[in-house]
Amino acid sequence: MTKLRGFVRKETAQAILFEIIEDDYRYLQWKTLWFPKSRIQLPKHLYGKVISIYIPEWLYEKHIPKG
Repeated sequence: MTKLRGFVRKETAQAILFEIIEDDYRYLQWKTLWFPKSRIQLPKHLYGKVISIYIPEWLYEKHIPKG
């Protein structure tokens, strides 16, 4: 699992739009991406503060820009 810190910007029943402000590997830092709720670990309180989410390695690598 990879840890990302940031803000939830939008939420649907299946996914969250997450603005990443801290990424240990820095490939996704300062990006805003959709993540499926079924594949990530979320805290109970999502809005109004910086939170940490945990995503599987394969999902992290899927979002790394190619090239």
